[in-house]
Amino acid sequence: MVTISVIIPTYNPTKYILENTLMHLRKQSIPNQSYEIIIVDNNSSNQLLSGLQLYDNERIVHEPKQGLTYARLKGFEVAKSQYMLLCDDDNFLHNDYLYQAIHFLDHHHEAGALGGKSLPIFETKPEDWLLPFKNKLALRDLGDDVLISNTSVNEYPPFAPMGAGMVLRKSAIVHYIKKIQSSHHQITDRTGASLISGGDNDMVFEILKAGYKVAYVPQLTLEHYINKQRLTYDYMQRLCYGIEKSWVQVLHQHQVLPWQPVHPNTALLRKLKAYITTKAYISKGNYLKYMEICGRIDGLSSVY
Repeated sequence: MVTISVIIPTYNPTKYILENTLMHLRKQSIPNQSYEIIIVDNNSSNQLLSGLQLYDNERIVHEPKQGLTYARLKGFEVAKSQYMLLCDDDNFLHNDYLYQAIHFLDHHHEAGALGGKSLPIFETKPEDWLLPFKNKLALRDLGDDVLISNTSVNEYPPFAPMGAGMVLRKSAIVHYIKKIQSSHHQITDRTGASLISGGDNDMVFEILKAGYKVAYVPQLTLEHYINKQRLTYDYMQRLCYGIEKSWVQVLHQHQVLPWQPVHPNTALLRKLKAYITTKAYISKGNYLKYMEICGRIDGLSSVY
């Protein structure tokens, strides 16, 4: 009997990194027959998956509609179990991850989503200017205490799970799935090379609206492989901008936006002011702070 389904959305993966992800999953402490691994090919063009050697509890499904959200939705659709794990194709799960996930959900029926520690494996050493922004690379260590939210949607839990390694109770995301399938779904997520995101936050809000809680469970530990391209200044600029813009859009859709929308005609002037107040011209770190503000301004003007 399959107890938990591992969903790995992937788009043009790197062979040795994906194989490392699968190797860690194959070493889980629970029996192979108690979990399945679903690799969702999101319209890849590099043909790598066609030569992938799979175990009996592993399969590849295809989702031609481009975008992480739609790849996840395909995984939800074909998953056989009531517990599901979202695993990125560069996540290396510790060998008791699935056991800890199942154990926690079995004993906390109020929990709809779980997350844990996401520790870095950097392909190259990051430069000092990047370190204050490394949480944007889906890295997290909030200590060794379990944290559980209430069910309020008026405030986003600061320890809410990230997409990397998020464990879900299938019944908790029914409303989220229906929203995506309807024409009213407006929250975008990563698509190809785009760094606009928001799907993880949107999912958490819908889980809270459904009356479930979310939790940080430190026993859930994975290592996140960060390639050298994601440590570049250009990538971090786009990431800081994209995350902040999509965060505004998520908050607006869920009617908890703490800032007033701004008229699009004022956006340029606001950015010029921010450039000066952040002293963006002094350092790379300051410029990344400026890009965050630009993302927020564009987000606020997009919901005006």
